[in-house]
Amino acid sequence: MRKNKLITTLLISTLALSSVLTACGSKKNTSENETEVVTEVETQSLQSEAGANIEGTNLEGLTFNQSVAEDSSEVKNLLTSSGIEYSDVILYDFNLTDANNEKVQPNGSVTITFTPELANPNREGATSTYAVYYYDDENGTISPMETTSNGDEVTFTTTHFSYYVLVRSVYWKNENGSVLLLGFIDEDGNYMTLYEYQEALAKKEQEAMEAAEKEEEAKKSQANSSTTSSSTTSNSVSNSDSSAATQDTSTNTSSSDSSSTTNTNTNTNTDTSEYYSNTETLPNGEVVTIVSPIKKGSGELLYTGTNGKLYISDFLTQAYLFYIVENDGTFHSVRTCYPEERYKTVSEGHGDMTFAEKTQMYIDSGLRRGLL
Repeated sequence: MRKNKLITTLLISTLALSSVLTACGSKKNTSENETEVVTEVETQSLQSEAGANIEGTNLEGLTFNQSVAEDSSEVKNLLTSSGIEYSDVILYDFNLTDANNEKVQPNGSVTITFTPELANPNREGATSTYAVYYYDDENGTISPMETTSNGDEVTFTTTHFSYYVLVRSVYWKNENGSVLLLGFIDEDGNYMTLYEYQEALAKKEQEAMEAAEKEEEAKKSQANSSTTSSSTTSNSVSNSDSSAATQDTSTNTSSSDSSSTTNTNTNTNTDTSEYYSNTETLPNGEVVTIVSPIKKGSGELLYTGTNGKLYISDFLTQAYLFYIVENDGTFHSVRTCYPEERYKTVSEGHGDMTFAEKTQMYIDSGLRRGLL
């Protein structure tokens, strides 16, 4: 009897435990089978008339706009002062407008992809890098954006619309293996290094000066020819009085001889030591001394370096000239100039450069060459 009671108790305990375990397993399964509800947000895209694309949410009923600002000079100054190298700079205004043509801000993050219209550097081996900066025109600051590029296609992400700056830096490796920035563009659209640009400007300005000098010489020659012709006609008319003509001729000859003697003495006594000069070796090996038109002690001091000083000359026949004088007196003509109407007269730059920018260019060049 006791044995049967014990067996009955064990059966009841087993059934109770089984029920508990079953209940626990049911709760666990219920927990594992629960499904988290996730609402997917649809991504939309728009395209501007200029071809730029924007991707984001809640873009329905909006218009994507893209325009280019004409004046980017302030942005270029900000880039330069921030030490950012560039070859090309484009200032964009990206924005969204609603049905009333009112500008609106995006709802969350948007991604913009566009291909800037830029010239081919036309330089074998040249490579380009791209970067986008947010431009705060009210505070005059720029901030880098996360930017990627695929070929010439540029992509960046933002949460706010305003002005954005596209910067392209074109680099080129020369024969010595040095990587140089092609940061200057001439009037023909050729991308150049600083040194190449300096040489091109110097050559162009030198040619302009030579052309002006030839034109001036031609005018003087024509004026002398007219004077000689007039003098011959006058002498023919007065030839009836032979004694007077003889006396006049004698007087003119004496005066001419005196004038010739004076001019000869003046030219002979010119002290070239008062002018800066430098020594150059010609292709045939001959060493010559070239005297500059710049008088020692003249000119305006622009910069004082450890090794020398940068000056701009007094006004010469056609222009002002930049030049460097080392501490030991060695003279270096920068071989470029500012015409009188450009230097200290108007605010416009010469060759798309202001006077201050050009001065800084020669300071940097002089420092790099160890002359300043």
